[in-house]
Amino acid sequence: MVVVEAFLSSLFEVVLDKLVAAPLLDYARQLKVDTAVLQEWRNTLLHLQAVLHDAEQRQIRDEAVKRWLDDLKALAYDIEDVLDEFEAEAKRPSLVQGPPTSSSSSGKVWKFNLSFHLSGVISKKEIGKKIKIITQELEAIVKRKSGLHFREGDGGVSSVTEQRLTTSLVDEVEVYGREGDREKIMKLLLSDEVATADKVQVIPIVGMGGVGKTTLAQIIYNDKRVGDKFDFRLWVCVSDQFDLKELNGKRFFLVLDDIWNENPDNWSTLQAPLKAGAQGSVIIATTRNEKVASIMGTTPFCRLSELSDEHCWSKCKGLPLAAKTLGGLLRSEQDEKAWKEMMNNEIWDLPMEQSNILPALHLSYHYLPKKVKQCFAYCSIFLKDYEYQKEELILLWVAQGFVGGFKGEEMIEDGEKCFQNLLSREFCFRLEVGKQKNFSKRARHLSYNHEEFDVSKKFDPLHKVDKLRTFLPLGMPAHVSTCYLADKFLHALLPTFRCLRVLSLSHYNITHLPDSFQNLKHLRYLNLSSTKIQKLPKSIGMLCNLQSLMLSNCHGITELPSEIKNLIHLHHLDISGTKLEGMPTGINKLKDLRRLTTFVVGKHSGARIAELQDLSHLRGALSIFNLQNVVNATDALKANLKKKEDLDDLVFAWDSNVIDSDSENQTRVLENLQPHTKVKRLNIQHYYGTKFPKWLGDPSFMNLVFLQLEDCKSCSSLPPLGQLQSLKDLQIAKMDGVQNVGADFYGNNDCDSSSMKPFGSLEILRFEEMLEWEEWLVCCLPMAPSIRELMLEECDDVVVRSASSLTSLASLDIREQCESLASFPEMALPPMLERLEIIDCPTLESLPEGMMQNNTTLQHLSIEYCDSLRSLPRDIDSLKTLSIYGCKKLELALQEDMMHNHYASLTKFVISNCDSLTSFPLASFTKLETLHLWHCTNLESLYIPDGLHHMDLTSLQILNFYNCPNLLVQEAQVTAQGMHSLLTSLERLRIEGCPEIDSFPIEGLPTNLSDLDIRNCNKLMACRMEWHLQTLPFLSWLGIGGPEEERLESFPEERFLPPLSPLL
Repeated sequence: MVVVEAFLSSLFEVVLDKLVAAPLLDYARQLKVDTAVLQEWRNTLLHLQAVLHDAEQRQIRDEAVKRWLDDLKALAYDIEDVLDEFEAEAKRPSLVQGPPTSSSSSGKVWKFNLSFHLSGVISKKEIGKKIKIITQELEAIVKRKSGLHFREGDGGVSSVTEQRLTTSLVDEVEVYGREGDREKIMKLLLSDEVATADKVQVIPIVGMGGVGKTTLAQIIYNDKRVGDKFDFRLWVCVSDQFDLKELNGKRFFLVLDDIWNENPDNWSTLQAPLKAGAQGSVIIATTRNEKVASIMGTTPFCRLSELSDEHCWSKCKGLPLAAKTLGGLLRSEQDEKAWKEMMNNEIWDLPMEQSNILPALHLSYHYLPKKVKQCFAYCSIFLKDYEYQKEELILLWVAQGFVGGFKGEEMIEDGEKCFQNLLSREFCFRLEVGKQKNFSKRARHLSYNHEEFDVSKKFDPLHKVDKLRTFLPLGMPAHVSTCYLADKFLHALLPTFRCLRVLSLSHYNITHLPDSFQNLKHLRYLNLSSTKIQKLPKSIGMLCNLQSLMLSNCHGITELPSEIKNLIHLHHLDISGTKLEGMPTGINKLKDLRRLTTFVVGKHSGARIAELQDLSHLRGALSIFNLQNVVNATDALKANLKKKEDLDDLVFAWDSNVIDSDSENQTRVLENLQPHTKVKRLNIQHYYGTKFPKWLGDPSFMNLVFLQLEDCKSCSSLPPLGQLQSLKDLQIAKMDGVQNVGADFYGNNDCDSSSMKPFGSLEILRFEEMLEWEEWLVCCLPMAPSIRELMLEECDDVVVRSASSLTSLASLDIREQCESLASFPEMALPPMLERLEIIDCPTLESLPEGMMQNNTTLQHLSIEYCDSLRSLPRDIDSLKTLSIYGCKKLELALQEDMMHNHYASLTKFVISNCDSLTSFPLASFTKLETLHLWHCTNLESLYIPDGLHHMDLTSLQILNFYNCPNLLVQEAQVTAQGMHSLLTSLERLRIEGCPEIDSFPIEGLPTNLSDLDIRNCNKLMACRMEWHLQTLPFLSWLGIGGPEEERLESFPEERFLPPLSPLL
């Protein structure tokens, strides 16, 4: 498990902001709480904040300071908890009452007001007690502070005392791996473009801390070519004072090392006197911040990446500073054990006194905006190598209150800005956190890896932790989809975490939530995804602060409780993958909703689609299911999707099992569901209307890049989709009523060159299961040169033949029961085609020899389950990979003229389930690097004609035989001439399920062999003493397996094994 806490300085800033929030103060006055106490808290915290920087620096070496800081941190969290209770109560009036509506009755309002005031009396008593305790603890903290003799400062950036100072001096002998970066900048530095520029040129070098920006600048600064070119050189660190008068009238070379300031005005002020320099003057600025680079730079900045493993030990992650630190620690160590211990340690865990890296990261942290500081610190809750989704991370930030605010700022957008801020500053969330053995009762955030059975004992250390804010299981065990959580934890321990903001129980086999769940009133984020929960409790409506509710893939949920309408602060509701039959009435009250993944129209009850009208802030993706239940098409119009410009991904779906449906009403429903023209992706499924609406295909949809029309059986024609000039991916499937695709589809009745070119951006075009499609007018498509991929599934051969007209095609995919395709069209392939895939065309007998006459680019050919296919075309010189599966009648002719290579570029060949293959003509494929022969039950040999000892087969590196029961090594001509001499480059050999092979060639196996895997080959295993493994110096992997091998008690003696390489 991992427990982390945000850095105290940023926590202080959040608490101080909350103490002056107007809604909170107004509510305190309503309860007649003395706001002077809150002001006194703020004054005290400001006084303590002044010494925070010094305290945070001293805590590493002073245990008393560390204890004081820990106590202060715990108290700051407690203060925030109290303030959050204030905030929760301040929200409660709007929670129950909501905005005034014409249908609201005075009785309902009076009932609410009574319950609210009762709650307020209770809250006043409880909060008053907590205020008294906190005030006393604050006084104790202040008293202890006086004895620690802190140095006061403003705690901000300017007080950073351990500022890194740099000089221009460097020992180039100790620098590795930067030759390319050096010459790239030198080329720009010495170019005519820079020399003749009217103004000073600024070349930024950008990279994360420790990657070597300063070192690279030092190397360039000391390069002789720089000294010869410039009149004056000057190295300036950020804290240096220097006289700009020295640069007046001279061609200067200035290095500004470690720049942080993002203020454009400050740069303009500095830049003004630099204009006095002579033509050709240059500044190199090093920074970790892309924004700084964009402000200062006059040329594209040089991004300095981590060193490769060739130049830096991989443990150091390509950071020269990390390598330097390790070298300094180990250079005097003579004990091998010490080196091994260091190898297993994490460089980021080194104490500050022993490493320059931690101060570098602290410096970066100090310069982060206050919102971003806590966001960054919170990321350490993620376990090493955990891959999170950006959206998930932002929702967690929102739940903790790190982004957004009391005034209703767009929290998701604020979180996005923080994420981009961290990304641009090279904060790539590299915090690597080890396992936590001891838990502090003050722990606030917890994460751990799922185990298949998370028993109650695992959580025993949490019994003394009562103020947890985050409970976040991460990751899943391999090959496990559901984990089991102890009932004792769920019913006894979880309810004690009353301060929880984030709770995830995802992937646990829980079927219900405990009754005490409603007491988690601080909860902002609740993730129940992929659980076995059948029904949410009505008490879910009591979680008044809930912002994100994740129910994806809860297949047992068929309805949501009506009380969910009380969660008026909910902004993210994920119900994708549930079995909902409808939406609860009143869902339109969730006016803060930003993300609603799914809306299901109920048949007899529940919310009507018109309730979407009030959800004006919806954004992202929305799927609307069961549209056949929309009885009144006017309701679809009231949903007002046309005004929801932030919805950019829409699915409109009807029930495919409905037979009796009012097609005219369905037509009006789809017409009224017209989305905003900014929509990017649109999917229409199982539509029963007889025609598509006019808006579908309208040129005004300039942002639409993806469109799928599936199972719209009653439509006899396609809309004019060619007018969608931004469309990149078009998928049309199961359109049984469509027989012709012609000019109307392109939106150009004349198809003349003077008209608008259809599909101006289309790259991918797919037609699937178009059973009645007979004619395809493709005259307009050559005018759409962007089409690169075409897939035809269950289409007539007339349609397939038309594909040759698409001259821009790079990929052609023909599949699934093309019954009428007996032979591939007698036509040349499109001239730019690179990939051809033919799948499940049972009557296809051959591919014509002439299909390559206009094509020299085909690189990948795959043919699968074409039972009648007998032959392949020869002379495909451009082909690199060839895959053949389940073509039971295919024969590979044994060429008489083996000197001619018909597949001159083929490097990979896979053959599987080809029963007719008895011999593989290896000599026809002399450039092969990889050969797989699988499930070829009649294969007997690899054929090479006698006498061709000079045959070049030296490219073959991987050879794999699997389940070829009749393969005999004695019959394989390659072995007669010596595998040892013919296959000199072979590195990997796998033989499995070939029971008739009883020996390897007498000459032995190729000496370059590194991997050897033998399984289910009883005869071959019986003569294992004769494999001559001792002649294979590079063998590093040996695998043996099978029923007989399980009883194997010994392998050849040591003298029969390779002498040097360890076998794994």
